[in-house]
Amino acid sequence: MKMHNGIVKARSAHRVPTARRASSRPGAAMAEFAIVMPLFAFILVAGLDFGRIFYYSQVIQNCARNGALYESDPVSALRSKYTDYKQAALADAGDLNPALTAAQVTLVTGSDSFGATVAVTVTYNVATLSSYLGFNTMTVTKTVTMRVAQITPD
Repeated sequence: MKMHNGIVKARSAHRVPTARRASSRPGAAMAEFAIVMPLFAFILVAGLDFGRIFYYSQVIQNCARNGALYESDPVSALRSKYTDYKQAALADAGDLNPALTAAQVTLVTGSDSFGATVAVTVTYNVATLSSYLGFNTMTVTKTVTMRVAQITPD
């Protein structure tokens, strides 16, 4: 027992453990961060590349659909502001950098058991952000096939 200002205080039988001070391991957090940071950076770059490739894939799909729609309608040349299927296909590609060119748009005509068909293929090379991992470019190719509409008399 201990006396302090006339008050008797009993000592406790057990001590409450004190919390470990943060400064007892000053470099541990930095070492863990240095180990985990490259993994986080890789996941971030891979996610950005996936999103960009998905975006370009959707734009290229729309370009191929526009070209096939133009070519599948026999009277579209009379009603459309585009002169051919390539110009119709390039109409949606205004935001692509580098720009989509007419050489990247091809047409294949054919037929099946229901009649004539047209297939427009658009190919585009996407420069990736993760080029240091060996993926310099990804080629996105989309093909849309449509049946040629029959001309009906008025």
